[in-house]
Amino acid sequence: MKCLITIPLLLLFFSSIIYSCREDYDASDATQDLTFSQKEIEMSTVFTNITSSTYVLKVYNKQGDDVNIPSVSLQNGSNSYYNIEVNGQQNSTQKIENVLIRKNDSIQIYVTINAKSATSSPYTDAIIFNLGGKTQTVNLKAPVENAAIIQDTSGTNTLNSNTTWDASQAKIIKNDVVVKSGNTLTINAGTHLYFAKNAHLIIENGATLTTNGSLSEKVTFRGERTEPQYDSLFGTWGGIELKTNATASMKNTIVKGAKTAISLTQSKLTLENTEIYNSNTYGILANNSTINAINTAVNQAAAASVFLYNGGNYDFTHCSLVNYWLPIGSIDFKEYEFSVYLSNTDGKGSFNNLTANFANSILYSKDKDGLYMAVDTSKSAVTLNFESNLINATNSDAADFTQSIFKNTIANQNPLLANPFLFSTNNLQLTATSPALNKGNSTYTSKAPLDITGKTRASSSDLGAYEF
Repeated sequence: MKCLITIPLLLLFFSSIIYSCREDYDASDATQDLTFSQKEIEMSTVFTNITSSTYVLKVYNKQGDDVNIPSVSLQNGSNSYYNIEVNGQQNSTQKIENVLIRKNDSIQIYVTINAKSATSSPYTDAIIFNLGGKTQTVNLKAPVENAAIIQDTSGTNTLNSNTTWDASQAKIIKNDVVVKSGNTLTINAGTHLYFAKNAHLIIENGATLTTNGSLSEKVTFRGERTEPQYDSLFGTWGGIELKTNATASMKNTIVKGAKTAISLTQSKLTLENTEIYNSNTYGILANNSTINAINTAVNQAAAASVFLYNGGNYDFTHCSLVNYWLPIGSIDFKEYEFSVYLSNTDGKGSFNNLTANFANSILYSKDKDGLYMAVDTSKSAVTLNFESNLINATNSDAADFTQSIFKNTIANQNPLLANPFLFSTNNLQLTATSPALNKGNSTYTSKAPLDITGKTRASSSDLGAYEF
């Protein structure tokens, strides 16, 4: 009998507590508008059938009374791709009734989206606040991409045949993708590749990578987190690796946020209208390889934007190879932070032949040398040509601009770029007072008659990838 008596008494006791707790609300209808932490929630790109990150909306009651909101709901109701949690409450109808906000206080609404299909334009909905006699609205917007998750339980995704990826599906790459010898991976215009933290794209001996981006639809390599705070971070994924005798041709492509964006060993790389930003160590790391680059922009690399060592064959025309790295925490390679490092040795006693040509380009580092050379001509054949470039080099004895290998050099001047400091924008456009204006050599301009944006170059072209 004690148990039978005690349970009703406990229920009555807790009911009285709940009732007394709610008595301190003297809730009334809203006579003033609610205010919001933002007028619209615009999400970063989300992927089909994958729940997005959670976005938070704060709702403020600046009225001098506790307010009861009859309902907070989604405009599209239960059919919406969005989901809302209002002050800890949610349900399948996406409508929460009788929402209380204390006077001069706030509540939080958590918003996620799980889209079932992609949309040609951002998917929209709205949170509707029914205040009795009127409503207030906060709009929701999210670009939605069809996505294919590439993940193998073995830890490696192996491509054993010729493969083409296109913009019909974004690729969310959870672990390494390896293109096996004799095969080609072709990535067409507008394709977006999102890599998990330690994932790489590896092109093996005898394999080929081809990216066919266009000016309006770039191929993009980046980390898998799409929120704005991740968009500009460095080291969010592994990078692209070209093994011995691999080949890559990359056109109208963006590679950002990698540990080392592109690394190659005794392999071949062609770059055209390609941008490489925010690398944890190197933008391009080449060991005795061949690179032909036109209209290529590299910036923000903790060690060096372009590190060419152990010899090789290199040709850079109308390139903006700069390094405005801002040291962050422990990621500070004080001895490096070059823009371009050039050497004919591996640093372990091995030397190889080196041929390098830089023309109509900008080689500039904010804190170190735009060009640092460690070249021993007594150990291997070395052919160097630097013609019509802007270069700063005050720490490298080898970069002596009085040498015949330097022709028409703008030495140790700031190129005065638009905004190269921000990881989020990497704006390497020239400004109206840049010393790089109208300094291009027409012989080399003929190799790149259009700049990285598609703008026509005049006979008196500007240095770098961008025409003013």
